[in-house]
Amino acid sequence: MTGDYRLAEQCCIGSILISPETLEIVRGIVKASDFSDQHIKNLYTAACKLADQGETIDPVTVKAEVADSAVT
Repeated sequence: MTGDYRLAEQCCIGSILISPETLEIVRGIVKASDFSDQHIKNLYTAACKLADQGETIDPVTVKAEVADSAVT
């Protein structure tokens, strides 16, 4: 069953990275604490932070935000 959750988490973050406008919908349903995979949780948190700041959400900006958050 764990594999199913991991796949669902990957699909969730993947949909956000492909179509950032889906983040608004996903945020109404999913919280960062719902993710069991720490890496995906970090990606989701970074995407949410970027959205809150009015920044672009794409694989490059999300990866950079995750890296910046790890340093601070």
